[in-house]
Amino acid sequence: MSRDRLPLAGALLLLAGLTFSLLVVHVDENDGAVYAVIARHLAQDRTPFHLRYLAEALPAFHEHPPLWIWAQAGALALLPGLHLGLLGALCALGTLAATFAIGRDLLGPRAAFLGALLLATNDSFFRWSPTAKLDPPLVLLFTLCVAVLLRAGTSGRRLFLGGLLAGLGALVKGAPALGAPVAAALVLLCAGRREALRSGRAWALVLAGVLLPIAAFAAADRVATGGAYLQGYLHDQLLASITGRRTDGRGHLQLLSDLLGRGLPIVALAPLALLRERRGRLGLLLWAALVLGAFSAAARSFWWYFLPALPPLALLAGAALDDLLVKLGRAPLAEALLPRLAALAGIALLAALPLRLAAPTVRPCRFGALAARAGALPPPGASLGLVPVDYPNQALLAEHTGRDVRLRPTLAALPPEIGVALTIGLAAPEPGWRERARDGRVALVERSR
Repeated sequence: MSRDRLPLAGALLLLAGLTFSLLVVHVDENDGAVYAVIARHLAQDRTPFHLRYLAEALPAFHEHPPLWIWAQAGALALLPGLHLGLLGALCALGTLAATFAIGRDLLGPRAAFLGALLLATNDSFFRWSPTAKLDPPLVLLFTLCVAVLLRAGTSGRRLFLGGLLAGLGALVKGAPALGAPVAAALVLLCAGRREALRSGRAWALVLAGVLLPIAAFAAADRVATGGAYLQGYLHDQLLASITGRRTDGRGHLQLLSDLLGRGLPIVALAPLALLRERRGRLGLLLWAALVLGAFSAAARSFWWYFLPALPPLALLAGAALDDLLVKLGRAPLAEALLPRLAALAGIALLAALPLRLAAPTVRPCRFGALAARAGALPPPGASLGLVPVDYPNQALLAEHTGRDVRLRPTLAALPPEIGVALTIGLAAPEPGWRERARDGRVALVERSR
């Protein structure tokens, strides 16, 4: 195996072992449950511009562009029992490979491997990836765009491809993906590779690649819905998040605080890379700063919004470790040993998948066995109730059971056609209902007949 292939294979095997270990145990992920429900409905409805979540919650879903939901629904149509987290895990593996390619180009293969190793073992990265969320494909397309544009030079095909990847990313999770070509330009500028930056033709080709999928989607949406989908996203999601009309989530400097808490040891090591050489490495720091600055400017954000900044920060941390190993005279030993250890660890984790080793590291299902029991009760496909109002648990119950879920503050407020419900935190059912089973604070109740 070549000098470059062994480190990359070791990092990929380790990440595969970590993410696939989570796929074989139960993991509750609120946002991922929402997108899984929408994808299931689309696989049934086959109406790509008319997405729906639940009957009383986003019956017309325009919160995000639909490209990844289309992909998930297509996968479910081919393999109905597919765990959608597998697609997210594959995106993480692609992100790691793209990160390694960028690092090898800018920093050398040893620093690239160390950065990839830090990224693969970052808890926020490998735990967040095997879900149905939109962020794994966003980070993949963002990082791929930078990787392609860094190696494009003045090649028209590569410049167009880099822009196309950013445009596709915009159809996954909107405007944030458009920062990828800007990040690539910052890295090229700092690395002294300015030939393409001086070329109007290069900028035009990248812009054409960005606009092509967006324009195609806008035209198709105009035909299918009169432009309602795109308008819903721009008004109710993008502008509402920027202006603060949506009050869920946190904004401004909170994202930096989240990164400092969840990004260790990457965040602590990354600035040290600039102590030795700044020219090529500064671009990576500016890439991360672009992501954090853009999201922090909005009035609404969540911790996982910093994830597109993790690849460049991990590479900087890898460069800092490489500098230290060189100074200590341990670089050859680390280069020979660490990739093999990573590969062995990854193979061991993959071989141990039937043992479900990750089970002690995740929370048990919030509903215990009651969600499965509720979903199995007749009549098939009937809506379930959930008391009291709890939107995250609504998503999880809908995803676990494959049924519509109605939220109400009390059992008495549920529509009369709903005969089965789950309650959380109620000591006893209200009059007119009887308890069938209980698991801690959660009870399965049924209307008295």
